[in-house]
Amino acid sequence: MLEGLKKLFVRDIPESVVSARSEGSVAPLSAWMGFNNNVGVNVSPMSALSFSAVYAAVNLIAGDISTLPLSIYRSTDKGGVKDNSHNQSHLLRKKPNPIQNSVVYRRTLIANFLLWGNGYAKIHRDNRNIPYRYEILKPYAVEPYKVTFPDGRVGLFYKNYITGEIIDSADMIHLADLSMDGIKGYSKISIAASSVGLGMNATEFGNNYYKKGAFMSGYLKVKRKLMPEGRKNLKNDFITQYAGRDNAGSIAILEEDTEFKPFEMAMPMADAQFLESRKFQIEDIARFFNTPPHKIGHLEKSSFNNIEQQNTEYVVNTLQPIAKLFELEHDIKALSEDPECYVKIELKGLLRGDIKSRSEYYKTMIDRAVLSPNEVRALEDLAPYDGGDVRMLPLNMTDIENFSNKEGNK
Repeated sequence: MLEGLKKLFVRDIPESVVSARSEGSVAPLSAWMGFNNNVGVNVSPMSALSFSAVYAAVNLIAGDISTLPLSIYRSTDKGGVKDNSHNQSHLLRKKPNPIQNSVVYRRTLIANFLLWGNGYAKIHRDNRNIPYRYEILKPYAVEPYKVTFPDGRVGLFYKNYITGEIIDSADMIHLADLSMDGIKGYSKISIAASSVGLGMNATEFGNNYYKKGAFMSGYLKVKRKLMPEGRKNLKNDFITQYAGRDNAGSIAILEEDTEFKPFEMAMPMADAQFLESRKFQIEDIARFFNTPPHKIGHLEKSSFNNIEQQNTEYVVNTLQPIAKLFELEHDIKALSEDPECYVKIELKGLLRGDIKSRSEYYKTMIDRAVLSPNEVRALEDLAPYDGGDVRMLPLNMTDIENFSNKEGNK
């Protein structure tokens, strides 16, 4: 019955959505070719990966979330309980589709989200309306359409411009980044196009600097007049023999009546603050991805005193919002037939800190009867032992009411 209602609903989609051609999807297709910027270099989600800071940020965040434990929980009166027998447990924890395992599925979906602003995965359902496969779609080939019907209903549909298929929002996992309409996310790369472009330009400048003339920059002074062809040959021969990194430190031998005059205004790269500009671009990209700079290899402002705190901030401020978005999309759409169940990505393992900090925390939790020894062992991925489920309190402690009564009876 549900499938029949869904088909009826899809048939009501306005013709403007059904017949939309690829021109209607200018935004994602143009993003493939590159975003407008004022730094003179083509920046797209694919080309941006050639800038090491962007690659490191995307690889870090997508890699961390994709390798964290994922479980299906069932709500009970005593709290959430893992349900490894749930029909979605194997799909989401092991094999979401015949081609990808869970790590690749999550990593790809989140990488698309970070680069394109949107990660899409189509839900394939069986005749009982239960998901049996999750198919990741190309983010640049999918466009969402919000539709208001004559009877007042509002629907959200997605058109896949590769296949021409129209997909109901109930069958689409959609991770959307920051947006103004709450539907389609903005690409970080489009917003950061100028910063990414500056970083790519700096890399290209460095390559050209060392390739074409890192150690000589000036002019040749010849006392006699040269013909155009002779001037060209002299320049080419000089550059071939003495310019570039392979000829660094070589001694120039000049013909009679020829002098080499260095340009006084030709500054070495350090004086031009080349390295400082590259550092700034790395920090700028870290801000766009909400990542501590030291996590993408920029350790200049980090120390042993603050790295642990920054790691905690990274988990809470960077990973947790993305993980929650992933969980909710799968809760609402993949587990719609079983509302008491929910998906959970386990982040607490990243918040445990060093051994000393964890030991002090566990001791306090056990002494205050907040956790049992077996619960602590579970947090450390250790097997439980008989009798370890008992919660304990110190014998020399009592509640304040009993203490007051005893003092008053003296």
